[in-house]
Amino acid sequence: MNSVDIWALWLLGFKRREPKTRLGRYARTSKRTLTVIALIYLTLLAFPQVLFAHSGSAGGATSYSRSPLPPETSTRISEITDRISPSELAVAGRSERTFLCNSAALFRGFAPLNADAFA
Repeated sequence: MNSVDIWALWLLGFKRREPKTRLGRYARTSKRTLTVIALIYLTLLAFPQVLFAHSGSAGGATSYSRSPLPPETSTRISEITDRISPSELAVAGRSERTFLCNSAALFRGFAPLNADAFA
């Protein structure tokens, strides 16, 4: 086993002695539960498409939404990419992903440090 595997097992609470007291068992269960919750949260941050059922794309830009997107979404995305293409923000060959959050709580979940940025 490499050091990453050993560290992951330690973080999940494996390879340790069995707790002797009820408090020790509660502490171990709590630590494992918090670790699993943190791993699920980090996975959702890396792959948020799981929470967004609807998408529309055009010209290398994709918009994801929890509610159905209107039919003219692809046209609007094309207009936006055409306006951005002459600027310094556009990088040829790069794809953009935009996630449209329909609640403040969902936005705070994905941007905890910038919760009031655009909401």
